[in-house]
Amino acid sequence: MSVGNFGAVVATTPLAWAAGTWGWRPTFFLIGGVTLGMAILMLTVTHDIPQPKKSDPGNGHAPGTPSPGLARNAVTIISSRQFWLVAAIFFGIYGTAVTLQGLWATPFLMAVLDIERILASKLNMLIPIGVIIGAPFFGWLPDRFSLNKGNTLTVITAVYTLCWLAILLIFGRLGIFGFAVIFFVMGFVIGGFISTLWGILRETTPTERLGLTSGVLNPAPFLGVAAFQMLTGNIIDRAGRAGDLYPLSGFKSAFSVCLAGAAICLALSFFIKAKPIRSD
Repeated sequence: MSVGNFGAVVATTPLAWAAGTWGWRPTFFLIGGVTLGMAILMLTVTHDIPQPKKSDPGNGHAPGTPSPGLARNAVTIISSRQFWLVAAIFFGIYGTAVTLQGLWATPFLMAVLDIERILASKLNMLIPIGVIIGAPFFGWLPDRFSLNKGNTLTVITAVYTLCWLAILLIFGRLGIFGFAVIFFVMGFVIGGFISTLWGILRETTPTERLGLTSGVLNPAPFLGVAAFQMLTGNIIDRAGRAGDLYPLSGFKSAFSVCLAGAAICLALSFFIKAKPIRSD
């Protein structure tokens, strides 16, 4: 989580600087070239583990063929209430978080604080920095102190919801320092949310269904991003523009939707079941 979100840090201030210095087209060519180089590097340095040629007598089917229980496992996953609870919370939290950090945080800060884009992107960068710190911290915390991951998830979601509430209700009194604190805390608990959610998934899912469950669950957060970005974009567009910036009334309406989504996720988190950690 931390390594992946380092890329999100690069996508804020460094990206804004590159676009302002060289323009969007050369910057996109640079990003494409780096991505292509990484793909070639991955192709040359990574290799599949050799598979045995004979079938494994322990599982009764040839390697590389689907397990006979694949369809049954898929039905078991999608018929589980726990799965849909996790998917809904992942949809809402990840969708609102990426919508803020990836789309609206910088123009919102420029409008509310009357600051330049580079400074606004620096404040926005505190969200992925918070994720980089929060993800390993919450990966360590529940195991170290034998905390129930379900309760930990609820606390994390509550703090995340309170951050949205603060942005919506007192944004005019926060100032640069206030937004810096809130954005860092949001990133910190977002990193903790994802670490804790996957921890719950590992604890409550049988090993033979863990990979399939992860694959079926993965679309939920990205659908959340698509849904919240389209919805908030439509709301802000309806508010029109105030010069080169969107009006604060549009952001307030759009962020109210994000707050509602976070509050619903908080309510759903009380129904998530996690296995308690035993003290040996």
